[in-house]
Amino acid sequence: MLYVRGQPADYDGWAQRGNTGWSYEDVLPYFRKAETCEFADAADPTRGRQGPLNVANVRNHYFALDKLMDAAESCGYARNPDYNNGNQDGFGYYQVTQKMASAFLPKSLSATGSPPQESACYHPRPCNRPALC
Repeated sequence: MLYVRGQPADYDGWAQRGNTGWSYEDVLPYFRKAETCEFADAADPTRGRQGPLNVANVRNHYFALDKLMDAAESCGYARNPDYNNGNQDGFGYYQVTQKMASAFLPKSLSATGSPPQESACYHPRPCNRPALC
């Protein structure tokens, strides 16, 4: 699946309209806790390193897309290797979450292939912020 956090300005707009706790700075720690980013530099404060959701750059590159990005760059547009770090401007390949799918499944579903009967949803940890659960 593609991984896109969204524009920080959208989150900030929600907070400005009275949705306390929804600014980009407020939700960034939850993004970081949720992910293990394969490609981020260790000093990058916007990316997580120990969460259950693996985030990776797409592995396949395509000649036509590479040429499109070269052309965009020659016209003054930026290349953006990480559009989920708070700046979505520019061109680049997308990020995906195609690994460790069982990280969010209960053991009973992972082991047997049958969903648990008690609930249609599964939360791996209790959440004290219902709007984010």
